[in-house]
Amino acid sequence: MKIKYLGYTSFLMSIDSVDLITDPEFSQKNGVKLKGVNADIVISTDGKDATSIEGKNRKEVFVISKSGEYEVGGLMIQKGIDNSYYTIDSDLIRVVYIGVGSKEIDIKLFKDVGDVDVLLLPIGGGDNFPDYDLLEKIISEVDPIKLVPFAYGGDLKSLDEFIKHFGYNYTEESMIKVDSAPEQEDRKMDVVVLKN
Repeated sequence: MKIKYLGYTSFLMSIDSVDLITDPEFSQKNGVKLKGVNADIVISTDGKDATSIEGKNRKEVFVISKSGEYEVGGLMIQKGIDNSYYTIDSDLIRVVYIGVGSKEIDIKLFKDVGDVDVLLLPIGGGDNFPDYDLLEKIISEVDPIKLVPFAYGGDLKSLDEFIKHFGYNYTEESMIKVDSAPEQEDRKMDVVVLKN
């Protein structure tokens, strides 16, 4: 699986010939230009339809904005009732995307999330995303192999504030490629900042 950051709350995840995009309408509302971006699947944590995204391989985009389990194009996508995160599974890879409306997300929801390869985490606070205390609990509960921060800057807290507060080292990448790997007993979380 390849993950590329498009800006604000939008990631493009690609596996085989299937592309998935996260919260494009919210990103566009916040100034991100997504013209020409096509996808097969759109997930929307705020329940809005993705009217501006055109289908890639299908005539229509498969929009997921409600709770449930969806199997589309080899991906298993799950969203629980009244929560603002999705798990996206492909083979042995699990990505957790925490989206819009997660400001007061219940930490108990993450208890049975399982082994997480990549946690896509909004770090800027504000009206739509968790504060630092809740972020710390989420990171501890999920315990991902890779943490990818997003939704920061402008009116929100900056990446530098987040890094300084938590004391993380990070690497910058244009995209990440996630392969399934055997579970390591002594693993360390990597923080990866994806540049768009």
